[in-house]
Amino acid sequence: MKQTTYELDIHASPQHVYDTLRNVDRWAHLAPNYDHHAKIDERTSHWVMHGILPTKKIEADVTFVKEQRPTVLAFVLRGNNEHFTIQGQVILTPNGHNTHMFVQIKGQAEGMSAVLLNPLMQAALPSVTKKLAHRLAEKMEQTA
Repeated sequence: MKQTTYELDIHASPQHVYDTLRNVDRWAHLAPNYDHHAKIDERTSHWVMHGILPTKKIEADVTFVKEQRPTVLAFVLRGNNEHFTIQGQVILTPNGHNTHMFVQIKGQAEGMSAVLLNPLMQAALPSVTKKLAHRLAEKMEQTA
């Protein structure tokens, strides 16, 4: 299972950061390769993303599995048309008037997809995590 972590400080309160992260409608469009999403219920949303091949889209369900307002938010992303699972958690720590955000992501593909997806995931997870974290931070700082 590939694991990556990333940390940064955000010029916003932990409550604002948490509330923004918890409402995927506010930030989903910032995710790399994002196409669209739909809420299934309060904890789960269905995402469609552009895949490695331009003609192939990846569909996945994202479910919040642990919530400790305003410090911890954990999720699981499960592929629907590709067999992969990504587990993640965000830990928010007050840092003066700012928030320190620690992101941990683990991903693994299973079955026939594993041969292709695991090396791609290993290469992509660190850069995708960093890119999304910075986009989120910018969004949260603009709306704080």
